Amino acid sequence: MVEKRWNQLSARFRKKPQFFADYLKFMEEVIHDYAEKVPVESMENKHVNYIPHTGVYHPRKPKKIRVVFDCSASYRGVSLNDHLLQGPNLMNNLLGVLCRFRKEEITFATDVKSMFHQFQVPKEDRDLLRFLDSMTTILRNQ
Repeated sequence: MVEKRWNQLSARFRKKPQFFADYLKFMEEVIHDYAEKVPVESMENKHVNYIPHTGVYHPRKPKKIRVVFDCSASYRGVSLNDHLLQGPNLMNNLLGVLCRFRKEEITFATDVKSMFHQFQVPKEDRDLLRFLDSMTTILRNQ
């Protein structure tokens, strides 16, 4: 399934050079800043999952690509999302945020860059979150 998605993505790269350039830049940043190389001793692990990914542009930001990792993609009827434990909803209520924002004299606001790429995973589960790590090498040779 990942190979099929990769072939579709490669065809898009050939048709749209700007998409390819934006995708390459985004993935190089993700790999450099957030990804962890698979250890050699882990290469023979019997439980391995590769997550397909694709690039999308936001309608209001047509020049900024976002690469989406598709954990809901299923192979033989099973997806990674089927096996994730759902935790509590930690999102704050917008009304509460706005009320607290007015309460104090000083407030802070931030723009969290690449928030969804910054998380820790226990070592025993890391083989389930792989993506094609040789992608940038493959892309450069196209």
